[in-house]
Amino acid sequence: MYKIEILYDKKWGALYFMYTSLLFFIGLVLDDTGSNFTNFLKLPLFNLAIFYFFVSIFYLFYKRVPINTAWSYGKTNIKDVVFNILYWVLGFLIPMFTLFG
Repeated sequence: MYKIEILYDKKWGALYFMYTSLLFFIGLVLDDTGSNFTNFLKLPLFNLAIFYFFVSIFYLFYKRVPINTAWSYGKTNIKDVVFNILYWVLGFLIPMFTLFG
């Protein structure tokens, strides 16, 4: 989430979605090989879906998009910090358990 603003932009967000969808499709095509590498190709789309799910819930409650608090060392809103922690933890664990568990 270093450049979180890219995902909020319509053009770059769509480009990133197409890129992750292409990786997911390649992972589906190569899935017959039985390699774990194909599962790694599916991870970015799962992670992006989880990110947009969390952003939509955050927007529903607070009527704004969350800001990245990973590189800010001043006073930040605790809502944004909680969003970032939940996304980093669940955005990693859910796809790993779904694809590899």
